[in-house]
Amino acid sequence: MTASEALEFLANRIEQQAAGEGAQLTDIERKMLRWSEVEPGACKDLDVSERFEDDFDADEWEQKIVRFAKRAYVADNRNPATAQFWTDAKIALRGHDYYLLTMTPMMSGPEQDSFTFYDFVLRFITRLLGR
Repeated sequence: MTASEALEFLANRIEQQAAGEGAQLTDIERKMLRWSEVEPGACKDLDVSERFEDDFDADEWEQKIVRFAKRAYVADNRNPATAQFWTDAKIALRGHDYYLLTMTPMMSGPEQDSFTFYDFVLRFITRLLGR
């Protein structure tokens, strides 16, 4: 799996989870899931970034995306075949610079390999809530 394929997999799973919960993501939100200033093939449109900053509270949006990602991961982790896609994506995205990775640091570096994505999300949410 390439980094672009990994990013697309994660973005698609987040979009599918949101849709399954009746929360359609806007065009700007979908583009921000794929946004990067430096990565080849990523959305680099500065207008998208500016519109996002104008229209969304980044902290709230990131929390929403993490919740969708967590639920998608939990659902996919029930099947070893689909769980493997998450592992492959984590490996493929190491060392890359996508906005989505700011919400999932576990995927961007080997230092947290012993933790599952679920563990990371729980710790992230706990930190956000200040507990």
